[in-house]
Amino acid sequence: MRKNRVYTVFVDKDVETILADLQLADSFFGLETGIEAHILEDDDSGRSYLKGAFLATGTVRDPDSGKYQLEIFSVYQDHAEDLASLMQKFMLDAKVIAHKSGAVTYLQKAEDIMDFFLVVGALQAKESFEEVKILRETRNDLNRANNAETANIARTVTASMKTINNIIKIMDTIGFDSLPSDLRQVAQVRVAHPDYSIQQIADSLDIAITKSGVNHRLRKINKIAEEL
Repeated sequence: MRKNRVYTVFVDKDVETILADLQLADSFFGLETGIEAHILEDDDSGRSYLKGAFLATGTVRDPDSGKYQLEIFSVYQDHAEDLASLMQKFMLDAKVIAHKSGAVTYLQKAEDIMDFFLVVGALQAKESFEEVKILRETRNDLNRANNAETANIARTVTASMKTINNIIKIMDTIGFDSLPSDLRQVAQVRVAHPDYSIQQIADSLDIAITKSGVNHRLRKINKIAEEL
């Protein structure tokens, strides 16, 4: 029930005229497997040809998947290569890969896919693709920011607990009052507020001190504890 339904239309009248009109064959050379030179040379013809080729056998991967790809399938290798040349004429980074029953001309960069839509006049498709791409990238940026913030909090808590344990060690051995007054001030804030960042500790002190100054004092406290 999930398989695509395929319809085949057989044409047995005016076949030569239709093939010639579609630039697929002529009466002298027979079946054409590439793209005629005048189409490759004329921009308007090239845009129309790309539009028709995409409507016939083109697909675009859902941009929400994070893997961008536009493909056009060709039965013949030289047709796929001509399609790539035609796309490259419009500054698109097209490539060709062999397929078990033909060849595929494809684009893998999101910017190229959006530019392709502009080339063939599919403005709504371009806008829809870009909207999904931007939303996905925004979600990823937010996730990265949240992950980074979580990691920073974890590092702060780990460092804080280490220092608090060292302060407790000092209190149990040589006593809290043995610390110089500048170290005691920092130690009191750290014990009272384990979740404070270095900047928050600096802001809580009565004296003006930088983050570097607070870090220096905390390192001194840890060093004193390690030498006990």
